[in-house]
Amino acid sequence: ALDDGPVHLAALGAIRANKRFADLARSVAAGKANVTLSIRGVAESPELAEELRTISDTDPRIAVSFGRLSDAEWEAATDAADLIVLPYAEILNSGVLFHALSRYRPVVAPRRGSIPEVRAQVGADWIHLFDGPFDELALYKALVWLRSTDRSAPPDLATQDWNAIGANVAGFLAAIAEGRVR
Repeated sequence: ALDDGPVHLAALGAIRANKRFADLARSVAAGKANVTLSIRGVAESPELAEELRTISDTDPRIAVSFGRLSDAEWEAATDAADLIVLPYAEILNSGVLFHALSRYRPVVAPRRGSIPEVRAQVGADWIHLFDGPFDELALYKALVWLRSTDRSAPPDLATQDWNAIGANVAGFLAAIAEGRVR
């Protein structure tokens, strides 16, 4: 359960323009929400890194760190967060999402790609979806959801089990071989 202190947000992984980490940082900087934000990962360009540094320099609640994270650093950064934010403009699937869920961290992500289906599988208590660009309103709604949603049960990751995935793929391939699927 969250106390009344700041909500610790994290945006982790490859820092690319299409992931819109700068929009997230600007939303935090422009708002008055009681949050901190940690952005960590390898920036795709010096210009994007500089843009994020410039935004973080204006707000002490925002911290940026560039470079590859070790497995231990990745886990520590995830575990330190109250909410993992995927402010992406486009997404099909996300390793960051599954890593966060495996560490029992709720996620905010766009209503795009496979994310709504994953949300249906793991539970609406674990993934909050936003529409359109990530902005102050999306941040506000995610924070309301985070504080008002009970997460007493872990996310249901049964459909992501390698044995279940392997059995499904094997069944599909057998159906093709037998001519039951065209």
